[in-house]
Amino acid sequence: MEALYLLRESTADQIEILNENTAAGSATYIEGPFISCNMKNRNGRVYGKAMMEQVVEDYQNQYINERRALGEFIHPEYPMPNPKKAAIRIDSLTWQGDLVIGKAKILEKMDEGRILKNLIDEGIKLGVSTRGMGRLGRDKIQVENYRMNAVDAVDLPSGQPCYFDVLNESTLWYPTETGGWQKVDKQTGEVLDEATQQQKSEIDYTLFMENLDKAMHKKIYG
Repeated sequence: MEALYLLRESTADQIEILNENTAAGSATYIEGPFISCNMKNRNGRVYGKAMMEQVVEDYQNQYINERRALGEFIHPEYPMPNPKKAAIRIDSLTWQGDLVIGKAKILEKMDEGRILKNLIDEGIKLGVSTRGMGRLGRDKIQVENYRMNAVDAVDLPSGQPCYFDVLNESTLWYPTETGGWQKVDKQTGEVLDEATQQQKSEIDYTLFMENLDKAMHKKIYG
């Protein structure tokens, strides 16, 4: 498997805040454009829709359907989501033309989710940012071989419709024999960081969500 860059893309649109009543009580969701295709984004990159249709389908099957589609708050510097720092849970992704409209629940029982909810209550503008691994074509614009690992929540300051993600072309993420990833300096070959399979599976995602649901049910119903 080839080495890939860590790519992070923020949307240009502010997301909508939804408060809904569920069987477990009230919950806060964010909803809006999570992904845009066939257009140059603020980072100067283009994600083709033909490629992204498969990417979204894979994310739906591997993450959303398995109830492990977690996102963090702000921009982590590693490729895989960390359940300990989860702030949102992505519940759906739906195509509307060249946009993918997403909906995510704020995990208010988690530390990062509680911070995010407090910012929402104070009227802070929020957006979302996809996080994944991929390569750039020869034109340095078209994204190729992309795989999406997470959708994160980010603050969206007035007048700054999108974060600029400066691609560090001196480092690449290489897959390891154990199923993890290593961040390597291209010139020296030095391993700068490592996301091992053990770290990736440090918390069982299904068990994590089951325990979270149980804790919320116990708090509401006793």
